[in-house]
Amino acid sequence: MDAGRARCWCAELPPLPVQPEKGQGCYCPDCLKKRLAGIPVKQG
Repeated sequence: MDAGRARCWCAELPPLPVQPEKGQGCYCPDCLKKRLAGIPVKQG
């Protein structure tokens, strides 16, 4: 994930155990980090 540039922020995150169902998840950096930590993320 370097590709000769700055390392991607997502390279530091572990893989998600399961992907969210359609309409049930957000992949922005803040929500993704919360989901990986087991913190509920509001939908909206």
